[in-house]
Amino acid sequence: MLNETTRVADFVDCLAAGEPIDRYMVFRVHEVMPELFDDIVRPPYCCTARWCRSRFWFGGPGQNGPLHRDLPENLYAQVVGRKRFVMLDRRLTRMVHRYSFLSGVPNYSPVDAERPDLGRHPHFRGAPLMIADLEPGDLFYIPSLWWHQARAIDTSVSVNLWWVRGSMVAVARAAELFMRLRGLRL
Repeated sequence: MLNETTRVADFVDCLAAGEPIDRYMVFRVHEVMPELFDDIVRPPYCCTARWCRSRFWFGGPGQNGPLHRDLPENLYAQVVGRKRFVMLDRRLTRMVHRYSFLSGVPNYSPVDAERPDLGRHPHFRGAPLMIADLEPGDLFYIPSLWWHQARAIDTSVSVNLWWVRGSMVAVARAAELFMRLRGLRL
């Protein structure tokens, strides 16, 4: 994962000029713009969760994220543009060729779910993928630990809300500490 600081205006200028951009602009809403985080209306089923985080996602057409899974429950709001999600049930983890736990990113897979190399990743053959095409105004639920990959179809702006409850709060906090110790900034 590439982590570099870019001004929003510079990112927009590159998109407007049609320059290829090989990354998303992502920031932690609860850290960078806590006033925006406070404006996110939390539905009744997650408003009492003791751990909530949010990310702002901005990407150009064709920008593709890796196949991965997240511990928290996830509500994903598409604000501008269209985005395609490819999903795989968490019970089918054996199919994704995930990275080892010692890699530091065991929640990521080297498989491109839309264009899998079945020679390198034969277990992915026949994976029962689910496709969701989001448009502005769509709200999409991604269950905890489900494998998913997103690709911006157009210039795309999105905001998500992650949350966990109960004993998973301690796990989420431990994962944040692990990321901080490893210098991971997503």
